[in-house]
Amino acid sequence: MNGSVVRLIAPVFAAFLIAAALSFACSDDDGGDGNEAQGGGISGEETLTLTARGTTFTTNLLAAPPEREMTFEFVNDTDGVRHNVAIFRTEFGGEPFFRIDPVVGKQTVQAEFTTPAIGNYYYRCEIHPEAMRGDLVVTSRQTMAANAEGAPCGAPS
Repeated sequence: MNGSVVRLIAPVFAAFLIAAALSFACSDDDGGDGNEAQGGGISGEETLTLTARGTTFTTNLLAAPPEREMTFEFVNDTDGVRHNVAIFRTEFGGEPFFRIDPVVGKQTVQAEFTTPAIGNYYYRCEIHPEAMRGDLVVTSRQTMAANAEGAPCGAPS
């Protein structure tokens, strides 16, 4: 993509991420249909799980609390295909601050992971970087709730 297209798409994508994160924050349902943010910690879980299936991730949005020790679980759910995951501070790469080495075939790998400070981060499979990418939104449930229509979750509107 050229720079002008990226500049036009970026604000729309950012608005989508905020809406998805706010929806996740106010949900009491721990199940899902795969379209909402996946994550842990905010709802009391201590594992952040990401699954690779085919040449896609099953979610393109993860949510986690800031500066918390967690287990990052990476699931390669495809026979004979090599995948990994790396998390970056910028969308354009650089040196990742977290990486799980490539695995081939159906395997689950766990690694200790300290979530970064509140902010937006980017993850991708370094073997399939264009097809397999997503966003890691690090925020607190209280912050997301306070920003949702100016009232905490469950408050009268």
